[in-house]
Amino acid sequence: MDFNTADPYARPDGYMIAFTNFNIVSRVGQVAAQGIWTEKATGSSSFVILGGTGIYTHAAGSIEMRVVDRSVYWFKIKMEQESC
Repeated sequence: MDFNTADPYARPDGYMIAFTNFNIVSRVGQVAAQGIWTEKATGSSSFVILGGTGIYTHAAGSIEMRVVDRSVYWFKIKMEQESC
């Protein structure tokens, strides 16, 4: 395996794993989440919702992320009804 390749996607087994924090922002508030992110061609990741602002002040639940293509992702947000 050639580790001198600048682009990790150039290798067939190339993908990145990172611990990440992020916010989803809307007109009525934000939702904060964190977890392990795997950017693998067929990968999916799950993030825990830590809370939020605005109408999401008591947000709880999870966010499922699926990698569709390089730098293209689909998100499914699952929040508990009582938390918002």
